[in-house]
Amino acid sequence: MALPGLLFALFHVLLVAGVIPENIQPCTQGVPCSETVIEWFGFVTIPLLSVVAFSTIAALLIVAHLRGSQ
Repeated sequence: MALPGLLFALFHVLLVAGVIPENIQPCTQGVPCSETVIEWFGFVTIPLLSVVAFSTIAALLIVAHLRGSQ
């Protein structure tokens, strides 16, 4: 579940960064997905925090798997 979450978080980061074109954005009603609500230190956004969290979870799961297989 960490890898699909990481992929979704990466999609959201690219959406906020403007890499993904406007016509592909899934959010059409309400608050747009590309809007930055919180920005700490000029670059830390909620989508970036989710990428860091999912990457950390995936890395810890891999380490636990490798230690358990020894």
